[in-house]
Amino acid sequence: GKTHLLLRIAAHVAAGKPLFNQQVMHGHAVYFGLEDPPAVLHRRLNALNLSMCQQFGPQITEMLMGNLRFASLLGQQIHLVEMQGGSVVQTAAADELSDLIGHAQLVVIDPMARVHGCEENSNSVTTALINCCERVAATTGAAVLLCHHTGKAAAQNRTTSQYAARGGSGLVDAARSALRLIVADKEDAKGFDLDAAAVQRGEYLRLIHAKSNYAKHAEPIWLRKSHTGELEHVEPQLLCPDSHDKLLPRLKNWCLSNSGEAVSQDLVRRQY
Repeated sequence: GKTHLLLRIAAHVAAGKPLFNQQVMHGHAVYFGLEDPPAVLHRRLNALNLSMCQQFGPQITEMLMGNLRFASLLGQQIHLVEMQGGSVVQTAAADELSDLIGHAQLVVIDPMARVHGCEENSNSVTTALINCCERVAATTGAAVLLCHHTGKAAAQNRTTSQYAARGGSGLVDAARSALRLIVADKEDAKGFDLDAAAVQRGEYLRLIHAKSNYAKHAEPIWLRKSHTGELEHVEPQLLCPDSHDKLLPRLKNWCLSNSGEAVSQDLVRRQY
């Protein structure tokens, strides 16, 4: 699901179309995929283009062709940082990457584990990676979205905090914003009008804004994985709690009893 989510974010920036009811900055978007071969990325983008054309119109194809660039770097050793003499240093790859990007609105690197050959539990390494991404951002004018995997313990405990990422905490401490994508379980779905069988199958996911330095946290976003692997935005409705279902008929009966006393919170507490 995360690759489709990242491609969708990049595609909406390239098309200048709202994403999950959120406005985006329109401009060039670049996606570097280091886990998937070109054929997989082409298939995902074709499906994404079709979906966006159905939603926004056929002009989307031209906008994506003009503003969205992507590359599969599967099997290539591209290290943005490396160890030299006991210190973590940036490599020439950062400048090469910036030259390749040019000017852009968004750059996606997926995943972080493929762009370094160091110990990711080291805060010096993770901080250096963020420094490198900030350098790319300053050179290209783009926001850099660095994708990383969740730690095993955080995944088992279903941690939604900013420190759910695998490796040193310096990664998220240095980042300006952090998003957490997590499969929704029965507890998450409790109180919402969601398909219980789909919840059981792990089709629903939540996108949680775990850290935000420059603005307030966005509300969690619900997504559902389709049979093609696409993530569709859903907006589940809250179910009315049982206490409300029981209270409303009792209030109606009380009003019909012509007690004569004005309705107030105190009255409700005393009567019910």
